Amino acid sequence: KQTKDGVFVCCHDDTFGGVTIASTNWNELKDVVATSTRKAGLPFQNGDAVEGATGSYSSTICTLARYLEICKQYNVKAVIELKSSKGISNSDQSRMPALMKVIEEADMLENVIFLGSAYNCLIWTRNNGYEYIPCQYLVSSIESETYLQRCIDYNLDISTNTTYGG
Repeated sequence: KQTKDGVFVCCHDDTFGGVTIASTNWNELKDVVATSTRKAGLPFQNGDAVEGATGSYSSTICTLARYLEICKQYNVKAVIELKSSKGISNSDQSRMPALMKVIEEADMLENVIFLGSAYNCLIWTRNNGYEYIPCQYLVSSIESETYLQRCIDYNLDISTNTTYGG
């Protein structure tokens, strides 16, 4: 996602700590603390929570630049899901160069993996000199001929989005 002033941040949702990311400048968002309670999922499902734990934790949002710095420090690939935001969507790829600049400045171009359903952003990557970056096309069905043909035409890996409903 991106802040109002164009800073790329790592967040799956449009809001963080009750604050809308796209309408908030980074200088304000960086100080927002989100507190969540989780009694299911990780770490609870694996028995990793300490006895008596409430599942409550607090966090602040991370910039993409900081995430890349951490990945580089530990010599791991950075998986970046291209979530829809201004200039990063199927209808508009105008912010893709700015995104690539952040990755390039972190010296991580060779160590990123893109994931997303915004296939035009993945295609933009292929058509603008980044054909070496692995791109995973996130789809809702692997039985779609359209999806499979896009993968063939643009050398995209396919990743199925499945949701557990139980």
